[in-house]
Amino acid sequence: MKHISVLFIILLLFFSNCRTSSSYLKHGQFDSAVYKSVSKLRKKPTKTKEITVLREAFTKANQIDLDRINFLRTSGEPDIWDNIFSRYNALKNRQDQVKTLPSNILNAIHFVPVNYDEEVISAKRKAADYFYAHALQLLEKNNKQSARLAYNDLLRVKQYYSEYKDVDAKLQEALLNGRNNILFKMQNQSNILIPQNFEQELLKISMDDLNTLWMNYHTHAIDQLNYDYTILLNLKEIAVSPE
Repeated sequence: MKHISVLFIILLLFFSNCRTSSSYLKHGQFDSAVYKSVSKLRKKPTKTKEITVLREAFTKANQIDLDRINFLRTSGEPDIWDNIFSRYNALKNRQDQVKTLPSNILNAIHFVPVNYDEEVISAKRKAADYFYAHALQLLEKNNKQSARLAYNDLLRVKQYYSEYKDVDAKLQEALLNGRNNILFKMQNQSNILIPQNFEQELLKISMDDLNTLWMNYHTHAIDQLNYDYTILLNLKEIAVSPE
């Protein structure tokens, strides 16, 4: 089965590398067409067919992003800035790839450089502002599900700015409010007197493998911590061998 999977991946990569920029353009994969043409033209700057493909693919890819940005700006929705940031980044990265080509190619595709830096920075700031404000609204609902959603929003803020306002404190607050605390206890119902250290040895079971982001297991109760669930291990029968 592993050999089949590896063979499939190799064939997939092979056919992907064999696809031409014209094929990408024909199927509306304009970014792939741009990058493929740029790669070809770096090796052979005189390939007129690639220049033609690049001119069309670059223009169409840019227009799609600009049209989407304009639509989002006119939508009036508050959660548009993450998408706008991604679109401006795409425009900037695509342009950075193309502008490395020789000037004769840039002239042939009517390349006019655009400075997207201000738009990228502005969209980045507004996206972080939105996710932070939305996270605060969710935390005010004071329930676990909302706290977990707030945690995800705050992580998005961290992706934009590692030291945005009090984002670390809010992340900790969301984590504590969204987490289920579970107490693991043992109860002897075997009617057999067991050694005093037996329970201690049994409760040495490591909870690390059970703990997740939102599930926190304890074998000993911690003061001032509210437990959402208690797991009782009932000892019904104890079998003792000579060993």
